[in-house]
Amino acid sequence: MEIEKILLSYQNCAKNNEISKALEPDSVRVYLKGLASGLLSFYQVVQLIQNKGSHLVIMADKEKAAYVFNDLKALGGKTFGPLFFPESYKVPYH
Repeated sequence: MEIEKILLSYQNCAKNNEISKALEPDSVRVYLKGLASGLLSFYQVVQLIQNKGSHLVIMADKEKAAYVFNDLKALGGKTFGPLFFPESYKVPYH
């Protein structure tokens, strides 16, 4: 199955419509929990395609952020270009 067909099926699902309604007001925060594997990335790509503008995704650590970034690059194709900003400061003591 082609990526476009998969993304189209996610665009038409009820969960995506629920996310879209939550994103209607300006400056809103949406937390998605309990999504397995790369499912988060599919919803993010669909939202990026449907809702133009800037989206900020914050992950718990650099490894998770790198996975999501690579998924967005692979799924988004030439539609958009995600940016990756790794942590830019050093914590002196862990």
